[in-house]
Amino acid sequence: MGLDDVRQFTLDSLSGTVSQGTASPVTGVAPLSGVALGPQSGTEGVLTPQDLWGVYDDPGAAALTNANGTSTPATLESTHTDVGQGQTMGIFGEGETSSIVAQLRLFEQAMGFPKIPVRTVETEGGPDSAYGDNSGSIEWYLDSQSSTGMAPDASQLDFYFAKSLYDADVFADFADWADDPNGPRQMNASFGECEEDPTNPITGPLAQVPYGTEFGDELEAVGEPILRQATLEGRTLFSSSGDTGSGCPELVAPVIGAGNGLAIQPVPDVSYPCASQYVVCVGGTVPSVDGTAYPQAAERSAETSWTFGGGGTSYFIPAPGFQAGVANVDRQCVSTPSGDPYSPADAPTCRGVPDVADMSGSSTGNGTGSPGGADEYFIYIDGEPASEAGTSLSSPLMLGQWTRIQAAAPAKVQKTGGLGFADETIYRQAKGADTCTTSDTSPCSADPYARDFFDITESEYGVGNGAYQAGPGWDYASGWGAINVANFAQDVDGSTNAAKAYGGTEKAAVTVAEAQTSGPAGDATDPVVASLGNDAALNITGATLTASASKGIVATLSGPDLGALPPPDAGGGATFYVAWLSTTGGQDIVWFAQAVESADGTWTFSSGDTGAYGSGSYGYKVDSSSQATGSVDTGTGTITIDVPASEVGSPAKGSLLLDPQAFSQLNVGTPAVWLALTTDSADNLKPVSADGGLSVSKGQQLSVGT
Repeated sequence: MGLDDVRQFTLDSLSGTVSQGTASPVTGVAPLSGVALGPQSGTEGVLTPQDLWGVYDDPGAAALTNANGTSTPATLESTHTDVGQGQTMGIFGEGETSSIVAQLRLFEQAMGFPKIPVRTVETEGGPDSAYGDNSGSIEWYLDSQSSTGMAPDASQLDFYFAKSLYDADVFADFADWADDPNGPRQMNASFGECEEDPTNPITGPLAQVPYGTEFGDELEAVGEPILRQATLEGRTLFSSSGDTGSGCPELVAPVIGAGNGLAIQPVPDVSYPCASQYVVCVGGTVPSVDGTAYPQAAERSAETSWTFGGGGTSYFIPAPGFQAGVANVDRQCVSTPSGDPYSPADAPTCRGVPDVADMSGSSTGNGTGSPGGADEYFIYIDGEPASEAGTSLSSPLMLGQWTRIQAAAPAKVQKTGGLGFADETIYRQAKGADTCTTSDTSPCSADPYARDFFDITESEYGVGNGAYQAGPGWDYASGWGAINVANFAQDVDGSTNAAKAYGGTEKAAVTVAEAQTSGPAGDATDPVVASLGNDAALNITGATLTASASKGIVATLSGPDLGALPPPDAGGGATFYVAWLSTTGGQDIVWFAQAVESADGTWTFSSGDTGAYGSGSYGYKVDSSSQATGSVDTGTGTITIDVPASEVGSPAKGSLLLDPQAFSQLNVGTPAVWLALTTDSADNLKPVSADGGLSVSKGQQLSVGT
């Protein structure tokens, strides 16, 4: 399975000549402080959840947003306006989840959101150590922070996580959800591979190797009955359409994340599970807004389909009943998936995707703003304010927006399982535009379609997504377009208020005198070449943090082989962090203690911060005059870092250091020019040992002593 997220790096992140240790990608910006003028009217830049509430006309967008563009937890907790109350959302993924929750807590703090309770379900049974992989962690950071960004009052966020993204593991994810009586009504899958085709007996197994191709599908045959079951239960899976334009991920390089975007693939085809008739497939758009700061940043200027957004026709899956009568869904099937051909006279119309679209952003903006002059969504990545893009953003955004629509359904609908499979409702609301075709010169004006959707009629650069162009009504680049959430909810539910009261935040973190974090052994998957396996010298199995108002900070990291030389592909060495959040001068800042190992085994120690949210100055900024000291014990695999309190905000006695976390980064390149890639982490949110799921997301907070 390929992931569908796009990460941007600025030149600062590629230079090892900045202060030693400033290796982390400087991807974060304050909302729209780095402005890029794209090919369409308006401003392109990094958008926050509150910006998108305005762009997509979510209920209470203005009333629930402060003048500075953030919200207040107490206001969200007390509002009757629909913000997802009473609903549970879920995310399919693989590997460890504790680092995901740690970033989610930083994001909630910055945005002014309540802390959502999190439940983790290990879908293939224990032990916990089998779920240690974090090579796809940024994907799960994006999924969790975008879905909750749209529905911050949801009752719970569930992670259904397998051991890997091989087809058999994804099958376990799907099956656990469909069979879980407490499973969410709505889920997200930000991954995909090519749909099943007649060559599958040969190409299917090829998709199960670390690289080569995703042109093969061992999931579809077993996945379809499970997804059909979920649909009959009234549940909905949202899935990204992919970042390879009108082609599926046919060519995959031997690098984690390669094959998942920014290259239109040579053969037009669609991805699975996106193409399933039991899935809402979500395409990508590039919105531009009216200004560089809230509230202008929450006002849509234009919105186009994304150049690399997936979309097109299946060749083998017949169009489902809800697409019957849609004029633009007009391509015939070639054969059944097993290869039985249709005659031209008998060939059914085939499934068209996407169904709807949402912000993917774009990595191709022509401005000079960070990151890369592109539309992206604000998130936290390993303690750093950052941003992400791709249809891996589009799908969880739609998940959160649908969660709001579900939450506004009347009580009698809630009691019978909610609104049911979302595509049935989506196509019913768009039915008045079924006959709208590409020959029309203006967006379809039929209600309720014109009221409930924003019709995407143009592509980002006028070239479509390779084989298909956006146009009036439904199209193979953007589906029905973007949803106008408030109008859609009003038309479907008769209200934009939540049917249930807010369910409450996660329990308060446990206050401790020494924060202790943990991580599995053997899970430091090489971020450059996955086939190299575990980078033992970067594998963190534990970390501690203590703080004294007079003596400062003491951080330790431990692991079986810490202190050994970095792996051969770490030409720029390796960096180790212990980070935490504290309030300094009225601002919430992530501080860190840092140890840097050069490629030849030389160690240096320092401290720094990643920038206060809203400052516009983000990244792992090292104190160039740091007096931090440290030591490395190769016998015990322990790194110790001592940091003067004055270097990290001078925390007062009794104050709290929140969300402690530790991670390592492999610096690929040379000692002069390198790129930092997070390799392993250790967090204070313990892994789950109950296969049925357990909420363990409250974590720890460190009390500063004398």
